[in-house]
Amino acid sequence: MVSLVSSSWLVVGDLNAILGARESFGLHSPACNSYEDFKSVIGDYDLIGIRSQGAHFTWDRGRYPRTRLEKRLDRALVSKGCISCWRDISCVALPRRFLDHFPLVIRLSDIVNVSPWTFWFQCMWLDHPDFMALVRHIWSSSYVDSSRVETDFSVVEDVIPSLVTDVENTFLISIPSTDNILDAFFDMDAASVP
Repeated sequence: MVSLVSSSWLVVGDLNAILGARESFGLHSPACNSYEDFKSVIGDYDLIGIRSQGAHFTWDRGRYPRTRLEKRLDRALVSKGCISCWRDISCVALPRRFLDHFPLVIRLSDIVNVSPWTFWFQCMWLDHPDFMALVRHIWSSSYVDSSRVETDFSVVEDVIPSLVTDVENTFLISIPSTDNILDAFFDMDAASVP
């Protein structure tokens, strides 16, 4: 199903579904199969939820405690492509005035400059016998402004290995799986939302 939409996209609004019991409060308990279906759709389309600020429950019905029902029916979901295109995506649930839904405001800040050149520091480079010679050669070449480059290579040799270990480097360059992201998303509760 993901192949149906290959670019970046954003889904916002009343999706009329919840992800779990913590997204419902009041008179009726939600049916487990309904939110399992919703989780499945989110997973099938590789969507990621945007944390909302403001009200946790985005819909309510009833003024009196005996009939009151609150749910988080409105939300914002994005594709991975959308996350890679925007520097910051945020969602705010505004106070409701006249309707039974809380309006959502989505903020997309500056487009990230997507470059085909990505740099990953690999600690294994430090173990290569020609690494420092190559660094010296490149830093002294004509296309590098040597007046702006620190040329005390002992600083590089002493500092870099102690800053990033192989274990930390492996962790830093690993990309979380869709399952890891979805697990983190589904484990969120109202107390963890900023």
